[in-house]
Amino acid sequence: MANWRKRRGRSNSQRKLKILISILVLLAVSLMAVPFSKYFLIATHSQLACTTIRYQVPKNIPPPEDVKPLNIQDVIGVTQKTSDDAIGQVVIPKVEISQPIFLGLTTDHLIDGVVSLFPQREPDLGSLTLIGHRAGLYQLLFARIEELKKGDSIYIQYLNDYYQYEVEKTSVIKETEVDQLADKGAEFLFLVTCRQEEKTPYRIFVEAKKVHEEKALIESFKQEAEIVKQAKDKQYLVEFILPLLLIILVAILFLIFVWRT
Repeated sequence: MANWRKRRGRSNSQRKLKILISILVLLAVSLMAVPFSKYFLIATHSQLACTTIRYQVPKNIPPPEDVKPLNIQDVIGVTQKTSDDAIGQVVIPKVEISQPIFLGLTTDHLIDGVVSLFPQREPDLGSLTLIGHRAGLYQLLFARIEELKKGDSIYIQYLNDYYQYEVEKTSVIKETEVDQLADKGAEFLFLVTCRQEEKTPYRIFVEAKKVHEEKALIESFKQEAEIVKQAKDKQYLVEFILPLLLIILVAILFLIFVWRT
């Protein structure tokens, strides 16, 4: 009877230890997922969102909101909503960027894509100015525009029209240097994002000039957009799906080992 009680006590102790180890493993996986989850949700939202591009400027444009650094709560909120219709798309082959363009500087729009900062500046009327968030750890949204060099191509669909620009310069400016965003005419395009993901007074500023060519821009735009899409699909698989599956698989195998011993 005494031996039976000892064995039972030892079995209960081992069971409690296994439960504790399982809880610690799940906790460790959860902690690892916290910084990863924000970027995973952004990337997944970009992959799965079916954004419609409209051919007329909307009558009601959302009022501007204060721009703040990305946080997980805002990202979760956006993924649970249906995206507004976009008024265009920006494609930058050099840095594998393809984002819908929205009117209305809101938190939702800056997670869904990029925003035309001055709605009245259509590409044929003024200097189109696009602002986007920087999700730097995984180079999402507008994070890579600082890599652009003179001569790099930028393609724009705006409503039902297509445009091509070439980068003139990339620089760092202060957020107070609003004169840099002054309208220089319809020949120019400006891209703006933060220098780092956290709050910062510095901005990456890209200035590009319109290219006038006879070649069919629609075909070039669609071709480059498809190439960028394929690159983003590969990034999503390699940097998000495979690591997630690997972490889950390792955790499961470890727990199986613990409970079988």
